Amino acid sequence: MLKVVAGLLNKHFSSEHIVARLGGEEFSVFFDDMSLNDAAKRLEAFRIELEQTAITSGKRNIKCAMSIGVTHATFEQLDQLLIYADELLYQAKQNGRNQLIAR
Repeated sequence: MLKVVAGLLNKHFSSEHIVARLGGEEFSVFFDDMSLNDAAKRLEAFRIELEQTAITSGKRNIKCAMSIGVTHATFEQLDQLLIYADELLYQAKQNGRNQLIAR
């Protein structure tokens, strides 16, 4: 699963973006000088492709879904920005999962 996700991250985001794995199943993408709308569009395209990608494990095909929180807020420190994006991620999960929340 991680190899597939990593391949899609590589496909959708260039060296201009900072992509990081924050924990087991949490990832972050930092967009410098990109509008919230443009960032949301890129992330939504990634989410849709991931959802449509069948991952084979042995004889099983596994479907993957992703909830995303994206923000364009300004904070003094990076950890504050990550906390706010994480709050948006949890809103997406509470609203039914497999969706993007942007503010």
